[in-house]
Amino acid sequence: MEHGIFFSAHLLFRQSPNDACLFLYNNNYVFMMLLVYVDDVLITGTSESAILEVKAFLNEKFTIKDLGHAKYFLGVESLDCGLSDCKAAATPLPPGFVFPTTNTLEIGPIYNDLEKYRRLVGRFLYLGVYRPDVCHAVQQLSQHLQKPFFLHWDATIHVLKYLHESRKYLTGYCIFLGNALISWKIKKQKTTSRSSYEAKYKSMAHTVCELLWISYVIERATGLVDPSISPT
Repeated sequence: MEHGIFFSAHLLFRQSPNDACLFLYNNNYVFMMLLVYVDDVLITGTSESAILEVKAFLNEKFTIKDLGHAKYFLGVESLDCGLSDCKAAATPLPPGFVFPTTNTLEIGPIYNDLEKYRRLVGRFLYLGVYRPDVCHAVQQLSQHLQKPFFLHWDATIHVLKYLHESRKYLTGYCIFLGNALISWKIKKQKTTSRSSYEAKYKSMAHTVCELLWISYVIERATGLVDPSISPT
């Protein structure tokens, strides 16, 4: 059974069948999500005017306290760096980038927002637990928490752009028949993986499917499955 909540004559939020606390609004021009937990409500969407209309309705019915843009929700801090539409980066750091030593004279101006720099690098340190590809960059950035320069801040933004790009991993395999390469593929995965381990399992699944298809073709053609077929 589908439930809906009217916020006005034209705003109808429908309860998600997967989460009773999540309500969705979608038409050709506007999309909004409303997440409810006890007396906390988080609203996001593509139209600020529609969000304001929802807030006005809620305030009329319940007298709410509008906390503005989300900073904390259920104890989780939200950090907005204004990079939602940024161009993604293919590497953790720019090609050929070298961190200058502290005694280098022409590093550039000092980055004065220490709190912002430290908070962002702190999140990178957490990510390093399951993203070893950014460990070197994060380790270098964390050495400049006391006196970062704009060069270091630009490097942290580049790491963010890389993480934005690398949420989708690659599937790659090569299949040989004896010494002959008979099938190969490298392609970005269509869905976002929560970790590198999940991405590896997806890649393995695609490889196994290809191996099975090839083995079926050979079996149908020869009556035998060649044991020399192996993925690399």
